[in-house]
Amino acid sequence: MQKKQKKHRYRSRLLIVGILSAIALTSGCKTPVQLDNTKTLIEQNHKGFWDAISSSPEGRKFVEDALETIIVLEYEIEKAVE
Repeated sequence: MQKKQKKHRYRSRLLIVGILSAIALTSGCKTPVQLDNTKTLIEQNHKGFWDAISSSPEGRKFVEDALETIIVLEYEIEKAVE
C-alpha cells in the first residue's frame, strides 16, 4: 500500500473515532438502556465500513452522517425509556 493511502486511512480512522467519541461524550446518557448499533455495524461489517469511508470524500461523508443519525436516534430512544 502506498504511503499516501496509509496516511488517508489513518486520518479517516481518527476522524470517525473522534466524531463518535465527541457525540458519546456530549450526550451524557446514563440510562438503563444502552444502544450501540454503530459499534455493532462497524464490527460486523469491518471491511465494508473501511471501504466506504476510503472510497471517496462523499462516501466518507455519507458514513459519518449515517452513523451520526443512528446515534441521535438511539439517544432519543434511550431518553424516552428513562
